[in-house]
Amino acid sequence: AVQAKGEWWYANHEVHGVKVEGPYVHANQFVVRFTMDVTPKTGSRMTMDEVGVFTVANGKIVDESFFYGGQ
Repeated sequence: AVQAKGEWWYANHEVHGVKVEGPYVHANQFVVRFTMDVTPKTGSRMTMDEVGVFTVANGKIVDESFFYGGQ
């Protein structure tokens, strides 16, 4: 599901640049920060700043949550 979501993202956005920080690991979770310069196929160019929190069980990502920075 995570891979399919990524494929959907790239099919629906023109990506001009990406900066990734992390992972920052704690127990069965890790956090990654993404800063992206993108243009949605149906919108205007924008910079997104988000943090993804991922939970791992049995060697697989079983949950993900994303938090977006405001301006």
